[in-house]
Amino acid sequence: MNWTCKKESLDNWPGFSNKTLVYPGEEKVWDKDTQAVVIGSIQKQYNELGLDASDALNSLNSPTATTVTTGHQLQLLGGPAFLHYKTIATIRKAKALEAELGTPVVPVFWMATEDHDFAEISWVWGREQKFYWDYPSDIEKLPVGVLPLTGLRDLVQAWLAEADLNSTDSSIILSCLTESENRKETYAKFFHRLMHAWYGDTGLIVIDAAAPELKAVGTDLFAAELNSKGIAPAVRSASEKLKSQGIKPQAHIRDINLFDINPNSPRLGIVDASVHLNTPPEHLSPGVLLRPLYQELLLPNRIVVLGPGEAAYWQQLDEAFAVKGITKPAIHLRDHVVWLNSQFEELKEWPNAVDLKSAFIESRIRELYSDQISAVEAALTSASDAMSSLAGDLDTSLDGARGAADAGMQKVWSGFLKKAKRAVRRSESAALLEIESAVRELVREGAPQDRWANLHVLSRCVGGFVNSRQKLLETHDSLEPVKIVFVESD
Repeated sequence: MNWTCKKESLDNWPGFSNKTLVYPGEEKVWDKDTQAVVIGSIQKQYNELGLDASDALNSLNSPTATTVTTGHQLQLLGGPAFLHYKTIATIRKAKALEAELGTPVVPVFWMATEDHDFAEISWVWGREQKFYWDYPSDIEKLPVGVLPLTGLRDLVQAWLAEADLNSTDSSIILSCLTESENRKETYAKFFHRLMHAWYGDTGLIVIDAAAPELKAVGTDLFAAELNSKGIAPAVRSASEKLKSQGIKPQAHIRDINLFDINPNSPRLGIVDASVHLNTPPEHLSPGVLLRPLYQELLLPNRIVVLGPGEAAYWQQLDEAFAVKGITKPAIHLRDHVVWLNSQFEELKEWPNAVDLKSAFIESRIRELYSDQISAVEAALTSASDAMSSLAGDLDTSLDGARGAADAGMQKVWSGFLKKAKRAVRRSESAALLEIESAVRELVREGAPQDRWANLHVLSRCVGGFVNSRQKLLETHDSLEPVKIVFVESD
């Protein structure tokens, strides 16, 4: 099989327009004390893992350094492919910005280690089977990053056997898992290892912002939430303005946008601030609307790369950033990528199998029996015209009878066509199965390909993950988000 990579404008996709692709931001000056703390924390995290990120850290240590950041949940084995599409878009935007500015720009991946939705991160698709990490103990509302790797090896081995990755891709994943198991590391550290193995050579820095020294930087931001000076009023104001423009706010607004977080304890939303006034910052976790401000407090982002849902809730934060005196970066929508066979290239717009099969049968019957169908339809038109002429010549009162007869003929013809299409459907059963199979490669459980398919599995067709990663990174000349279509042909 041969694969070609096509680049198209994302604003041609349903649901997107030029207005939704990029949001402007402002330049930022990185506070020197914060820079020192962040670099020290990242260096510590890499040292604990025995990983080298010296080149990227040297760039980050420059007085003119800036960053381009994306973040994501710790999806099992990378999970759906859009985690990678966000990461790759972040890397290429950082390289493009560095070339433009002539100063160091470092791509950053922010790990959502304190997220507590285990069900959302605990699955991964192989070629045909969906695999679940069946954790053996009660972990409801525990931050996923602190979980031990109990039971993970059995899942990884079963997934690799079904996914049939090449030896290089498989060995990288197994090597990371073995190292983490030997060191008795948490799931967050295993995930960090994977991201470094996949992207470390591109200069990507991975950060776990749950580190106590980083949480200390957010002390004032967190304290304001507990002292009735939080972001809720500003977010509500901005959300009302969005509503007035016909835009539905994406994220629920909490009065206190903090969670209580302790080792081996559930992550619970804070309702009574008075109980937590003396809680150390490392035991506080920002909610979905406060996390962007915490992120921008730590990093000198010129750009953040987001998915459509994330971009929507960042719109609720314009006034919150202004109130807190934190610079809001530019927002860049992630790239969207689809893999399909050239025979079904029209599928890139995500149709469903029922509609596509109906359209196929309709076109097929007219392709095979065009002359006969045209002859019948011409005869029906001729008969209708003749009856209309006869009724006019005989008696205008016959017009109703003529109309009824005309409708009766059309009904009989429609009934015949339905039966004819069923006959064609039976004779074209193999082609219809191909359509179902093609659609299944794009949509499963109601989700488009990039929200269920694993990129390592998709990449089997192009020789493995590194090949597809490099092909996606080659879209460096695109200033706006793009849709990239990999087309397979014989």
